[in-house]
Amino acid sequence: MNKPRPDDGSGCARVRARLVSLAERRLPEAELRGMREHLEACPDCAFLLRRFAEAWDDPAPPPEPRPSADFLPRLMARIEAEEASPSIRPRIAAIAWRVLRPAAAAALVLAGILAGHELGKTGAAAPRPEDAFADHLLQSFESIPPRSPADFYVNGRRPGKEDLE
Repeated sequence: MNKPRPDDGSGCARVRARLVSLAERRLPEAELRGMREHLEACPDCAFLLRRFAEAWDDPAPPPEPRPSADFLPRLMARIEAEEASPSIRPRIAAIAWRVLRPAAAAALVLAGILAGHELGKTGAAAPRPEDAFADHLLQSFESIPPRSPADFYVNGRRPGKEDLE
């Protein structure tokens, strides 16, 4: 059973300050006895010391994991089994395409009819795309707020001190 953990925190600070000495086992016996008592009562410090000592003893990173000898045959067997089993996805996609293709064509025809109706209501021909773009571009420059960064870049007008106040 663990002893109650000291609540003042000074034992934890002492252990953390002497981690290297503890890992190298270079502490006087009297001080080491006090550290052991704290380590028995404090699982956090004991875990920290254990992990630090492991890293201190073997600083090299662990070797890279290597697959087992039967990994490649098992992988190939799974791939072959997956390729051999009939998948339901292509069948669902084919059914969906068969059903949705006429619906998409009907939606396009309906959109064309509605667009023609709307264009026919005005009595005027649709504007050329380049005209519509040019008008839109010119209108966007007319609506630039004064003393804004855009106004500075477009008109080259730098706001004076009287404009800022």
